[in-house]
Amino acid sequence: MDESNLPAPEAKPGFLEWLADRFGLPFALPKLALPQTIKNADKALGRLIAAGVDNVSGRIERNSAIRGGKTEAELKVIKAAASQLAAQSKTDPTLVERALEYTFGETVLKQKNREQVGRLALEHLNATAQPKYGHARSPESDATAEIDDDWLNAFSDHVSSKSDADIQTLWAKILANEIRKPRSFSLQSLRLLADLSADDARLLHDKILPLVVSGHVIFSEGLPDLTDFIRAQELGVVSGAAGIGLSWNVGLTPGSVLLPISGGQIVVNVPKETTVHIPAMMLTRFGGELLKLSNDYSPAPNDYVERLRRFFEGSGLKAYRIP
Repeated sequence: MDESNLPAPEAKPGFLEWLADRFGLPFALPKLALPQTIKNADKALGRLIAAGVDNVSGRIERNSAIRGGKTEAELKVIKAAASQLAAQSKTDPTLVERALEYTFGETVLKQKNREQVGRLALEHLNATAQPKYGHARSPESDATAEIDDDWLNAFSDHVSSKSDADIQTLWAKILANEIRKPRSFSLQSLRLLADLSADDARLLHDKILPLVVSGHVIFSEGLPDLTDFIRAQELGVVSGAAGIGLSWNVGLTPGSVLLPISGGQIVVNVPKETTVHIPAMMLTRFGGELLKLSNDYSPAPNDYVERLRRFFEGSGLKAYRIP
């Protein structure tokens, strides 16, 4: 048989393409020459939506079977299972039926949460792939590794219970970053983030992270109530909120030294090599990973920058903020 005349095997779509084509779901990546990034996105969404089945045809067959069961059939299953379990455990059948209905409802809610986070993550990937108005898009580098299975398992478990819109957006950014740069957000940080409430997230975004200067938040007599900083320490974002003996030893070499801060940079003019000792809290690994998730923090308050400037002036150095 002349194999050259045989039709080429049909290329199977990626999971995202299959979702879009079969159910019209808006899960689609931009057409970029980033094969590992696209592969990571396909794998991540497969884990969130279809429990990580690798074979696309297997996903299709299984999903078709699941979707074949209509509401009436599902109710029959619940009632039949309730009767059987009640007989085995000598429990009121209606109680068992309610428990099964609860389980079904909880499963649907968790699926909804996972799919929403996945959708937001892809929207974030799409948005960051588009050039800003008036700016040419710089080439985006491809992911250098495959996204980790254990990380995806933990992420999927955590986001299943996240229904708050702001929290879902935060988790979606983490997933998008992990798709682009695997191992950028640690498993330990995922566990800490899982306990973060919406109010805690807003506290960190609005009041704590904008104050970070090179991984530190300074102490001074002008600081307001420390309650927010103590809460940030309880959340695992900073250490040293009690202010006991912590000092940021800023080693400076001659020249103009730039220290990044929200809304710009602190410029320190250094005539000779010196070290400035500043009372400060230190950002933890978790805090550092959170800080990298956003670039929309409010600028550090002027009075806070002024207090930082005075520390440098006390050591005979000129310091000022630039955008």
